[in-house]
Amino acid sequence: MFDAFIEGLFLVLQWKAFSLMMVGMALGFAVGLLPGIGGAATLALMLPFIFKMAPAEAFAFLLGMHAVAATTGDITSVLFGVPGEAISAATVVDGYPMAKKGEAGRALGAALMSSLLGALIGAVALALAIPVVRPLVLSFGSPELFMLSVIGISCITSLSGVGARGQLKGFAMGLLGLLLSFVLGFVLGKVIETYLFISVSRYGFTWLKHPVVIVLIMVMLIVIVYPYIQQRRQRLENPTHA
Repeated sequence: MFDAFIEGLFLVLQWKAFSLMMVGMALGFAVGLLPGIGGAATLALMLPFIFKMAPAEAFAFLLGMHAVAATTGDITSVLFGVPGEAISAATVVDGYPMAKKGEAGRALGAALMSSLLGALIGAVALALAIPVVRPLVLSFGSPELFMLSVIGISCITSLSGVGARGQLKGFAMGLLGLLLSFVLGFVLGKVIETYLFISVSRYGFTWLKHPVVIVLIMVMLIVIVYPYIQQRRQRLENPTHA
């Protein structure tokens, strides 16, 4: 295990992987200061950019960005009372009152030091747990993943409301989500892969496959669909004002 640790450390310290990790850290710092975006959403948006990277470079870029985004959310939580990340919401409770009393430096120091200690302890615990967890993870197959899906649907059902009717609605929505994920992920994925990218290559519109264009298309879909969902929700909550 120690040999694998040294080998992985040398892979990360190569100039290309290290440079990408620094870029990811700078991006994560900016994202962590902006409330509402979040490290997980940025992680999903950055996935198209890592398709042509080596595994070590991609992991260095994504992990550097995600780790820094989770930490820098404490800065806005302490100074402005606005959590930059969802996990930084608890910092507002103690950090923002301390900042108003002139103890912002103390609050930031405590938050950043606790983040450092938590990261170190978590890294050591993860390294020690790998020999135990690795066989368990590799033993997971389709039946185990299906049972995890059933447990997830059961959790949705338990939170769907009181009474048999609410439980039934939650279970039905969970099954509908599985059906939609199958249709959209398998059927439409095959159609797009078969026809869209063949047409892109045939007619020369290769710029459509650029990672930036894919991210822009995803953002445009969110911008178009989200207001309709919000308006629909408001109509359901206030039927008299519809």
